[in-house]
Amino acid sequence: MAFTFSGRLPGILKTKPLFHSLSSFASKYHFSAQQKVVVCGAGNAAHVFTALAASNPNNDVHLISLFQDEAARFKAAYDATEDKAITVQFTQEKRELKASPSSISNDASKLAGADTVILSLPAFAHNEYLQAVKDHVTPKPDKKTLVACFPGASGLECEWQSIFGVNEPGFVLLSCITLPWAARALQFGQTAEVLGTKHQIEVCIKSAGDSNKNSEYIDRISDLIGIPPKIVDYGHILNMSLSAINAIVHPSIMFGKWRSWDGKAMQEKPLFYQGIDEASANLMSQL
Repeated sequence: MAFTFSGRLPGILKTKPLFHSLSSFASKYHFSAQQKVVVCGAGNAAHVFTALAASNPNNDVHLISLFQDEAARFKAAYDATEDKAITVQFTQEKRELKASPSSISNDASKLAGADTVILSLPAFAHNEYLQAVKDHVTPKPDKKTLVACFPGASGLECEWQSIFGVNEPGFVLLSCITLPWAARALQFGQTAEVLGTKHQIEVCIKSAGDSNKNSEYIDRISDLIGIPPKIVDYGHILNMSLSAINAIVHPSIMFGKWRSWDGKAMQEKPLFYQGIDEASANLMSQL
């Protein structure tokens, strides 16, 4: 049985301060034509993608999770909020944003009619959701459906081709090997924190016959998440797989965090990116 919540509430922007005028808001978050956006996943970044996209009144935003009872748990937590909204706290900017998706569901048919699909998932889950996109989305004759993976993974282009074929005319794949922010969910289904926003991220795009339109697909993502980060076209889709920075950054940080661990239980959970020491930074540079 498909599980669905419906009933969109307008996006709410709380100021602390946030923007002094609508024009200053528009300069950071583009107001584009009406589009349906489906965010796949319910992890740290999915909270942020959903709230940012839903804060633009031109977007009809849906969150789906096909993993066990994750959608039901997300919806239950969301319903428990006073204003029925997902809150995102931007720590460095000292502001917060609240916005509400149109639905929270485990129903893959919610993908139907999507203009943009955001996959914010671990790599092992990409195949299931890519197949769901193929099964449920019929691209519009005048507009390709953009499928954006944050983060993508090495070999994503192979998985894509196995499902969509070599030159699928109605779909576009955008892969980013990282996320636009360092973010974490503080209260599942309710609140997320953006610890910092990256100044620039690189993406690669696979689209049959219209590589000259890459800037349009990049603009579509910027419309959803705002600027910064600046999104840069990194060229051929293979570039993303062959230059996956996480394979360098993450092992260096993990080694630095645990190389001197005494094996005793820690008093609190260690943060990942905070507190990188010089030895870890040197190792990262050498790699």
